[in-house]
Amino acid sequence: MGGFGQLPTRVLAKLAVAVVAVALIAPCFAGCRRSASLPPPPVTAAASVNAKAEILGISVLEVSSNSITITKATTGTGSNMMVLVRGREVNKTTLSVGDTFLVSDGRHASQSYRLIGIEQVRAVFSVTERFNSASFGDGNRGTRHTLRFASYSLQ
Repeated sequence: MGGFGQLPTRVLAKLAVAVVAVALIAPCFAGCRRSASLPPPPVTAAASVNAKAEILGISVLEVSSNSITITKATTGTGSNMMVLVRGREVNKTTLSVGDTFLVSDGRHASQSYRLIGIEQVRAVFSVTERFNSASFGDGNRGTRHTLRFASYSLQ
């Protein structure tokens, strides 16, 4: 057995939709976005130090000397994302070093942000990105990296 030619048209159509969906959604989980009209470029920890960056699904990030406050986006890009702290959905919360929050689409993609420090008015996060592509026949994928974000407001 081999090739896509042996699959029913219905299955091929679903596969095509899934591939397009992954192509559109996956870049949104590269760690941050720069524009609501363009897909975000890949972001590295070094790039986020030197560039203004936002967390998808978070419209306000306030960084203080010993904590951060995040506010869930209610309009625009990322407003359909869930923001969870200790398994409960939140609209706004304050977190201290060591605390974690999760941003998820509720199905396939999620990013876990663990606040590991605050350096020079930037929040430093250990980020674990996960994408469950099991329904596309590929299983789970994940990456870990460190990102830094300064305070911002998209409201």
